[in-house]
Order: sequence, then C-alpha cells, then structure tokens
Amino acid sequence: MLGERPGIDPRGVTVAQIWIPRPNNPDANPYLNPPQRARLAREIVHRLETAPGVQSVAVGLSTNVPFLSNARLVGRNLIAFSFPDNATSAQEEYTADYGAVSPNYFDLLKLPLKKGRVFTDHDDDKAPNVVVVNEAFARKFFPQQNPIGQRVRDKDRTITDSEIIGVVGDVLDHGLDQAPEPRLYGSILQRSRQLFAVFLRTSANLTTTRQLLTRTMEQIDPELPVYGVTTMDELISSSMARRRLALFLMSTFAALALFLASLGIYGVTAFLAKQRVQEFGIRMALGAQIRDILVLAVRPGLVLVSIGAAAGLVGSMFVTRLMSSLLFAVSSTDLFTFVTVPLVLAVVAVIACLIPARYATRISPAEALRH
Repeated sequence: MLGERPGIDPRGVTVAQIWIPRPNNPDANPYLNPPQRARLAREIVHRLETAPGVQSVAVGLSTNVPFLSNARLVGRNLIAFSFPDNATSAQEEYTADYGAVSPNYFDLLKLPLKKGRVFTDHDDDKAPNVVVVNEAFARKFFPQQNPIGQRVRDKDRTITDSEIIGVVGDVLDHGLDQAPEPRLYGSILQRSRQLFAVFLRTSANLTTTRQLLTRTMEQIDPELPVYGVTTMDELISSSMARRRLALFLMSTFAALALFLASLGIYGVTAFLAKQRVQEFGIRMALGAQIRDILVLAVRPGLVLVSIGAAAGLVGSMFVTRLMSSLLFAVSSTDLFTFVTVPLVLAVVAVIACLIPARYATRISPAEALRH
C-alpha cells in the first residue's frame, strides 16, 4: 500500500493555507466577491512565480489540497448537482467533491489530462462557467458517453450551470487504500471562497519556503495570515499514519506469534528426538546408516507439523475473512502467506529433529546406550 501511486507527483511541492477574514462591515471587506478574490489569486501567483527557486505556483481552495482532509480530519466539500441536459436524470440529485483551482494547478501537481482541456486565464468571471472532472466522475456518471460538453447544474448555486471542458486523472486523496471519489474542479477565477491554499513546486527547503510565503503575503496584505505550511510528502505520510501504525502492530504480533510457534515446535520435537538417542545408538550398532537415522528422527516431527499446519490452514481460511477490511491489494487467502508460514514451521521442526539425531550419529553406540 505504501508503494501505491497517489495520482500526483508530490516531490518538491509545498502547500500553505491562507485565511481571508470576513469583517462585520461588508463595505470594509476588500475580498467580498469572487472577482476581488480572483484578483488576489492572480496577485499571489504573480509575486511568487518570480521568486528564486520557485518553478511553478498555483492557488486553490483548501478543499483542493490532496490528502489534507485525510491527514488532518478536515471536512470534505461536497456539492449537490444534476445534469440539466439529460432528460432522465435532470431531476435527480447527485453529490461530488468540489473545489476551485487556478489554471496552473494540474500542471504543478503533474495531474494528467485525459480528455479536453484544463483552465486558462480567460476562464474568469466574464467567461461562461466551466468545470473539469476527474476520471472517477466520468466513469460513474458517463460510463458510455463522452463527458466533454455536458452541463452540470449545482443545486446550491456554487457553480450554477457549468460546462465540462476536461477530464483529469484521479487522486487517491482520501487514502491510498481507498477508491477515488468523483470530483469537480472549478476555476478559482470564476468561483472562490474564503479559504485559499497556495501550491509551490520549489527547490528550496521548507523553512525557506515558509519565510518566502510569509514575506510575500505581508507585502500583498498583512491582514491575510499564512498557516499550515507543509510539504505534500508530509501530508501523504500523515494521511497514512493510522494505517502505518496498524500495519506495524499487526506485523509485530504476527512475527511474535510465528516466533513463539517456532519455539514451541522446536522444544517439543527436540525433546521427542532426544528421547530416542538410545534407540538411534542401538540401530547404529546394528548397522544402520546415518541417513536412516536422520530419516527416523525427522519423520515424526514432520508428521506432527503437517497435522498442525493442516488444522491451522483450515481454521485460517475462516478467521482471515474477519480481517479482510484491514487488507489492501492482498487476498484474505493469500497463497504466499499460506505457503510460507507452514514451510517456516516445517524447517524449524526439521532442524529441531536433526540436532539430536546428528548428535546420536557422532557418538559411539556404547555412549548412546548410557543416555
């Protein structure tokens, strides 16, 4: 699971959030309406993209920060919508994740374009409303159709009627072990809200980037606080923290259980084999070969392990089904696991039987009889 591709390239990406306050007096709010917030977004991008070490800049809403909701338990931004051009579903109501981004967002995160186009600087408040959807959206709502050109009507009037202009790849931002959810991307130059997020792909370290963001925002507007500055790699890592802890605990207890089982098998089989040292000595005195003694020593241990492994495998086939929700990309009846564990126990049993048997073959029959 930790090797699963998240759908974006997180290397070198830093994310920061900006809170746009709402004064009690609307006349004192310089970012009251979408065009004013669009100008702010343009100003942020313009100032940061010329900074040393910055390769690209994008602005979006906090709801468009991949893995943020999973890492910090931030609520998702769901919208209800319908398809006005589809007579059979015009009255139906659907839901999807929504957020607004600047034109460079997809290129900065290296989110691949699958169909159509992404936003440009011309997709502003003077242009027709447009949206970009992800592949999960297209698969769910247009399995047999081309979504490009279809219209989406927002029930809450967040994006009103908008035309789908592009389809981009999925991002596993709800967890690397979760299927991607349908998502709508709007242009931040057309629709935006009070919570901004700034994305920078830069070669600078996090401390330098944080200072750059703070200094730039103070120049634009000292009343806009910058917070939550982190890297995309850290967000992905934090989103997997609970899974990683569960994996560590399960692996630790599984290894401990295997060790205890091996220790128990070794003790029992070694004791049984050592009880037969006299027998082995007598057989050696009567002409038995070393190979015959080793076979006699190993066979009972393998029989016991085979019986125990068979019983354990049958029980595991039922018990592991209860753990299926904790597994990712692995079947509850994984062949590798069901073969490896019995083999390990069989090897332990063989070693436990061979040690006293080899001892019996190296001493004289007279000494073996004194045991």
